[in-house]
Amino acid sequence: MKLGLLCFLCSIFAYGELSFDDSQNKTIKEVPVIINGGEKSISEVTIRVQGASVRNFRLYKQFSLQNLTSTQKKQAESIKAIIERDLAIVGGLDFINEVKTSLTDEFLKQQGAEGKTELSFNFIKDKISIIIKNTNFISNKFFEHKFDSNEAGLRKLAHYASKSIFEAFVAPEDLFLRQLVAIKTDADSNQQIVVMDFDGENEKTITTDKWTKVSPSFSPDGKSILYSIITDQGHAIIEHDLITNKRVFRTKKIGVNMEPRVNPNNKCMLASLSLEKSTNIYKADRTGNNLVKITDSLGMNLSPNISSSGKKLAFVSDRSGNPQIYIQNFSDTCTLSGEAKRVTFLGNYNQNPYFSPDENFLVFVGRDEKNVFDIFLLELSSLKISRITQNQGNNRSPLFSPSGRLVIFASQRFGNKKNHLYLSNLSGNYQVKITSGNASYDSIAISPLIAK
Repeated sequence: MKLGLLCFLCSIFAYGELSFDDSQNKTIKEVPVIINGGEKSISEVTIRVQGASVRNFRLYKQFSLQNLTSTQKKQAESIKAIIERDLAIVGGLDFINEVKTSLTDEFLKQQGAEGKTELSFNFIKDKISIIIKNTNFISNKFFEHKFDSNEAGLRKLAHYASKSIFEAFVAPEDLFLRQLVAIKTDADSNQQIVVMDFDGENEKTITTDKWTKVSPSFSPDGKSILYSIITDQGHAIIEHDLITNKRVFRTKKIGVNMEPRVNPNNKCMLASLSLEKSTNIYKADRTGNNLVKITDSLGMNLSPNISSSGKKLAFVSDRSGNPQIYIQNFSDTCTLSGEAKRVTFLGNYNQNPYFSPDENFLVFVGRDEKNVFDIFLLELSSLKISRITQNQGNNRSPLFSPSGRLVIFASQRFGNKKNHLYLSNLSGNYQVKITSGNASYDSIAISPLIAK
């Protein structure tokens, strides 16, 4: 019984098939990303290309590194490389090659540019300033921003600059300022929780123990991480303070203790627990006490995902005979109301639901006709399903970027037994690998803000 529950929770237990037409994905091709005019080629990053998609904005960029000392130039080039990698990862921009001479706007327009971004650096003692001038030729709008930092905040400074450039020409997206948490398993099978910038860089190891860890999530203020551990003595849920590095147990019950999720108001939390015959979703206060079961039906109910407004809960239940996704009204006190609405009907194994920020979509994992886990997109108004991944190995742990424009997930592909983190647009025709190396990454979550 315990093994079956664990397999169900950890996405390795098959119930059936999800069939889709293969014809829409016949022209898949993977190519390396090369950053135009950059100092650094990100060979680890790949884009998956198929068919037609939204056309990228054509941008001319001019990064001025003149009148800098050798030390200043080295720092400026580091910032430049981070910005170029940031923008290559999120997509949406095609760059016109930079030249050393000054070009007029009219000439750039003739070359097909739809806008230009000019970036310069200023160094005063230990402070680094970036001045960004963005000119959108289509909207005829001009934006100028200045960002300051010291050397220790160089990466954050670059991410702010990337956000400024991207939002001037494409759309709002604060993914640049977010962090990811993941379970990392190294070549020696040592498993730890790590936090990294959205681009897979600046990785920091949070834990050092030998416990098996699953299902991490951030607290709403981004100051702590909650996760589950599996030991010979049983399961437990831990909250790890990122500032003090202290950790406390939130639940420590017999049976399953998994998938901790905190309500947006930070006053209560959810977890999947097996305190009775079946696993169900329980609410508790922020200390993990005063447990109350909120789902009650035949079978198992688990994998809670709270919408950004805190008014809806998506979860997985096998009450119909196999795992399907349901949505129910949710309150600030972590209480369910009304009827649970089933929203997946195609296939016999659907799991890991995650709301889009506007709550109009769910992204989830389904097992297809080839016994492979893929990422699917569900439009809630029509219940129409489209697939984001196909013929690319096993894929899991999907989540939306803060804008809802992109999906981040873990994938095991190219015959590799290791999972790496990928970023994709909603149609799946643009996919970028953001982690590299010999380690495996899984069970990801995104911060509500950059954790200090």
